[in-house]
Amino acid sequence: MKVWEVIWNQRRIVVENGATSVRLIVDGQVVDTDRSVICGILCTRLPDGESVVAVVYSGAVRVNCTLIVDGVKVMDRQT
Repeated sequence: MKVWEVIWNQRRIVVENGATSVRLIVDGQVVDTDRSVICGILCTRLPDGESVVAVVYSGAVRVNCTLIVDGVKVMDRQT
């Protein structure tokens, strides 16, 4: 499993990319899960109603992952 973590506007945002699922976790709470792990977008509106987190990914074990918060790319990783 590959784990990416970033602090954005005092929120702890974690992306867990495993062989069978991709999970988006904000402040310790799982907010979105995709079990296809082929390609897709995880997206959620945070409790403040303003911040939107989107994770754009492709691939399964080897993944291209871009973390976008409020329309700003904050992390871009390739494994």
